[in-house]
Amino acid sequence: MKNDQDVLALDDARKVLSRLRQGEPFREHVEERLRLVLPASAVFALVALACAAATAVFFADLSSWLALPGFLLAPAVLVGSLYVQGLVFFLWLESRALAFALGQAPRRGMGELPRVPWRLAAAVLFVPLLLLLRVWPVLAIVLIAAAVLVPLLYVRLDRAPRKSRLTRSRAAV
Repeated sequence: MKNDQDVLALDDARKVLSRLRQGEPFREHVEERLRLVLPASAVFALVALACAAATAVFFADLSSWLALPGFLLAPAVLVGSLYVQGLVFFLWLESRALAFALGQAPRRGMGELPRVPWRLAAAVLFVPLLLLLRVWPVLAIVLIAAAVLVPLLYVRLDRAPRKSRLTRSRAAV
């Protein structure tokens, strides 16, 4: 029952952060691709900001009594949606880095799909995106399209991966 106990996926987050800090092949993979990782992170930040703002505005528009709860929920939505998007993205990057380190191409060009904390994603990302659609439909469509395009563009622009040290050391053996 790991899924019931780890709704926030904190264990996954700790592990991926640890491997990013200490795991040389994964860290190298990310460092070599910062020109792709940073714009992806910026898109995730924009989505998170828009979700937080939409949450506050949606509740304030419903009633003046709901304005305060909406404004109190906004920071949780901001942090939570950024956390979910970042976690899923870095877990996905890690699977790609592992495939490249083992000298393989990622499955179907994209790589393994990571485990998603669905309950948390629903609460802090999907519901706020629906609120964003209600409050600012054009912005919502643009940001959803951008977020969906992030991994597709990442794969497209990451056509020629460099060999990691793990692969080079294996080749020397």
